Amino acid sequence: MNKEFIYNNVVVRFFHADQLMVNATEMATVFESDVNKFLEENSTKNWIKWLENNLIRGKRNGESVSRTAIKGVAPGVIRHKSADLVPILTVEKIDGGNTVFWMHHLLATDFAQWLNIDFKGWIILKVNELLFNYTMEKRQLEIEKITLQNKLKQIDSNESAKNPAVKEVFDILRKLDQNKGDAFNLNKSFKNDLFNN
Repeated sequence: MNKEFIYNNVVVRFFHADQLMVNATEMATVFESDVNKFLEENSTKNWIKWLENNLIRGKRNGESVSRTAIKGVAPGVIRHKSADLVPILTVEKIDGGNTVFWMHHLLATDFAQWLNIDFKGWIILKVNELLFNYTMEKRQLEIEKITLQNKLKQIDSNESAKNPAVKEVFDILRKLDQNKGDAFNLNKSFKNDLFNN
């Protein structure tokens, strides 16, 4: 999901896949500032380190694993990520060699405060709005999914005994669903191995 909002005549984009990211380069443009100056601050480095160690599953033993040059969920190359692969800061090179920074919304909120306290309030309100809408959309999709699954079960139990072709279709659907679950578990296992060794 991509969303654009305007603050002081400057477009600020928000990107939501698994995590809500904010275009920090556009945020800096609002105040004619530089993202790199914010990233050089010791307080910023400490906050990024905290996010790397604590985002999603909480504090881990030892240092979190930060990777570079890995394509991630958000646009660009992930510069910082949590041990659970949550992008914290990504860098995107665009035409002309310009750099575009995307920040996880928890880092973007800090950046907004660094830029301007009123801007921080605006960012927080937009983040809350987008997260609320995203949650409501996911909930609605889940309700629709459950409704469809119930209808399919009804059709399956009523028609499979009467018609072998219907039974075959439902057997295929069950197999596809099982394969999807197996692929998810394999991917989860791979991530656990990658970050726990």
